[in-house]
Amino acid sequence: MTSKFSKNKKYLFYIAIPIIIYALFQQAKQFYLPKTYPIPIEQQGSSVTSDSDTDEEQQTDTLDSLATSNPTPVVIYVTGAVKNPGVVELNSSQRLKDAIELVGGFTEDADIGSINLAEFVKDEQHYVVTKIGETPSPQTVSSNTGTTTPNTANNNALININTATKEELKSLNGIGDALSQRIIDFREQNGAFSDIESIKSVSGIGEKKFEGIKDYITVQ
Repeated sequence: MTSKFSKNKKYLFYIAIPIIIYALFQQAKQFYLPKTYPIPIEQQGSSVTSDSDTDEEQQTDTLDSLATSNPTPVVIYVTGAVKNPGVVELNSSQRLKDAIELVGGFTEDADIGSINLAEFVKDEQHYVVTKIGETPSPQTVSSNTGTTTPNTANNNALININTATKEELKSLNGIGDALSQRIIDFREQNGAFSDIESIKSVSGIGEKKFEGIKDYITVQ
């Protein structure tokens, strides 16, 4: 009887050992392995939307920054049918409408259609607002091209760049106070211009500016 009980006890021991080891393994796995939690679907969607919104905002900010980056100073002369004609300072991102506001706006007899208020202002330009029924002066800015025609006493008379005064030089398209002085300084230091193309040696007068004045200047 004792021998049979010992055998049964031994048999049960061999069966219990694997069960105990398995139970201990399961407990150890739950304790040591990291727990995972499901991510709610709504939360994932919210995160994606937030990232998308952020990207769009950044793109918008970048475009706005590029549109207004590095504006340069602009000095122009506004005369004609405006309340306070004179020289005004703006920047290259502003339009002619802003310049008109700075000189007090139009007078009652101003021909508003004679200029393009949506045009960007250009440095060293003379903008003239004509009166209703008045013939535009030679210096009036074209509402289509934004260019000017030299305002000389006679448009057929050429300006001699070797003898012209500062005021005469300023009447040329795109030649302002600073550039006219550089022309005078250049000829005083280097002598008379040999031909009209020699004026391109003056700092600030490139091919584009020369094209705008070559038909109105001479060296004789």
